[in-house]
Amino acid sequence: MGQKLLKFVSVDQAMPSKRTAEDRRHDFAEIYARFDPAAARAQASRCSQCGIPFCQVHCPLQNNIPDWLMLTAEGRLEEAYELSSATNNFPEICGRICPQDRLCEGNCVIEKGFGAVTIGSVEKFITDTAWERGWVKPPLPLRERGQSVGIIGAGPGGLAAAEQLRRKGYQVHVYDRYDRVGGLMVYGIPNFKLDKEVVARRHRRRFRANVWFSGAAAWSERSWVGRQIQMGGAVLRVTKPTTRCPATEVNPETAERDADPVAELRNLYGHVELGVHAEVVEGGRFAVGDAIELLGE
Repeated sequence: MGQKLLKFVSVDQAMPSKRTAEDRRHDFAEIYARFDPAAARAQASRCSQCGIPFCQVHCPLQNNIPDWLMLTAEGRLEEAYELSSATNNFPEICGRICPQDRLCEGNCVIEKGFGAVTIGSVEKFITDTAWERGWVKPPLPLRERGQSVGIIGAGPGGLAAAEQLRRKGYQVHVYDRYDRVGGLMVYGIPNFKLDKEVVARRHRRRFRANVWFSGAAAWSERSWVGRQIQMGGAVLRVTKPTTRCPATEVNPETAERDADPVAELRNLYGHVELGVHAEVVEGGRFAVGDAIELLGE
């Protein structure tokens, strides 16, 4: 480690090169280029491998940042990708748009005096390299299950839920009011920050894992689900193959406090049979927990 890391004293902080204004006048492509391999290794080698990794502590996903920085500095990029993707469904997207200055990089121990490790740019480099070299595989399960989960909302929360549930073997179908997958990542972030193709290739990977998507063209204004989407409401329902219990409306503003959906359904409808068929509608970041609990996982 002494040879590959702790180089922050001799190696200055550096960012990927920025495209000139003249170049950017002609397109809407991303402003910053990608690190070349030598620059990525040099910047990763600046990590001080703290005893208490404050970068990881202040990461909302608790990413294993010091470990994949070490692997990058050692040139073990495939292992670095496996580690970065173990806690993050969108590492190349987070590397582009996360507010690193307030999170991991802003709490880097060497930030005062030496300049933080450029964690986001290294993360972007790792995963873009993984895509180019074919290391990014569809999230296929070890065994298939008989249960299915429907998730309404194809934003980052819904897509992350879909991927995690597919890994466990559930049949997953994602619905959205719009015709493209990505939610805020597509409709709320401009190309110069996050190119749409970066999001699209993630969707193609999920499609190869049999995660299905239905967009605006699939909705009928008369359909029950269509009405719920137009109303902007959140719905959680559990059904048997031949019968359907009524829908339970959940206020999105209080959804985080609704920690026990099974108990709530039982209070409203009496006995709810688990492990048969469950749909999580407008789940977002709560979809995984609700779906796993409803399916008796």
